[in-house]
Amino acid sequence: MKIRYVTLLITILFVGTAICSAQNAGSSSVDFTGRWVSESVKSYNSDGLLPVPPFKDRLYLVVTHTKDEVRIKELSTAMEDTFRQATYYLDGRGETNKGYFERPTVESKTQLSDRKLKIDGTFESVQNRTVRSLQEWELSSDGNKLTITVTNITGGEVQNVAIYRRES
Repeated sequence: MKIRYVTLLITILFVGTAICSAQNAGSSSVDFTGRWVSESVKSYNSDGLLPVPPFKDRLYLVVTHTKDEVRIKELSTAMEDTFRQATYYLDGRGETNKGYFERPTVESKTQLSDRKLKIDGTFESVQNRTVRSLQEWELSSDGNKLTITVTNITGGEVQNVAIYRRES
């Protein structure tokens, strides 16, 4: 009788520990919150690096990251106002955000895994073509560098890579 009780107790403890470990493995300790300033922006297509005119101003991201969502404001030193705001939900329900300067509307779904935020979206181009836009945000191990890779696919593929450093 004691052996059964001890075996049952050990089994319950093992299963409980496994469940807690699995839940903790699913959560992420990564935090994108902060004010980020651009260091470089590069564009590529299938032929290689594209010429990108140098920015005369810095781009800024102000990010608020909670367990349920990531909110961003994008700004530049040349503009007084925010030129883009977006909210990304981390529970997979999807979201609708305005693009740059309020157009186009972007429909997307977002997921967070490890040190990466992945946003899979679509929007209509000015030529009335559906564009698939894949964003991947990756935070460096020290948490001070953010690399955002955006791949837009419509017929061909263009990829933009922006590197930001944390200001606060």
